[in-house]
Amino acid sequence: MPATTHYDVIIIGSGAGGGTLACHMAPSGKRILVLERGGYVPRS
Repeated sequence: MPATTHYDVIIIGSGAGGGTLACHMAPSGKRILVLERGGYVPRS
């Protein structure tokens, strides 16, 4: 990832609050970064 990457919104945590916020902000056209601690959890 380039060091000059710009985000309008940074959401820390993709739990109930962070996931809901990201979902509602997605259609806004803003560049959104969601940071999550830990490994990837596969869908199943």
